[in-house]
Amino acid sequence: MVKWVRRNKKLTWVPIIMMTGVHLDKKSVLKGKKLRVDKYLAKPFDMQYLIRCVDELLDPDRVIRLAEGIKATTEKRKDSFELCNNCGRSNKDCVC
Repeated sequence: MVKWVRRNKKLTWVPIIMMTGVHLDKKSVLKGKKLRVDKYLAKPFDMQYLIRCVDELLDPDRVIRLAEGIKATTEKRKDSFELCNNCGRSNKDCVC
């Protein structure tokens, strides 16, 4: 599920908190980081800590920064696939 969310361009900004019933070990944390999980919590966890994590991840400034980064990346990709009006090559390969 995490891989699917991270691959979906419309959902890449969605924060993911992974909760596990097992003790946090280095291997699990590294796996979460590899999947680009935003927070990794082991049960039992403090409810106030969970609320603070959610508030932090849904902070409007953070969401705006992520959205702007996604938009910039998308626009950059779009530019590289547009064709030159003169030679018909991609803008990236244009020699005009």
